[in-house]
Amino acid sequence: MREAEDMMGLPVEIEWAMDDSGLRMLQA
Repeated sequence: MREAEDMMGLPVEIEWAMDDSGLRMLQA
């Protein structure tokens, strides 16, 4: 989700993944 990264200004190394509990942050 590059769009989310650009909007939130997060590093490219951080990826977002959908989980049952909601949105969680994964570090590659």
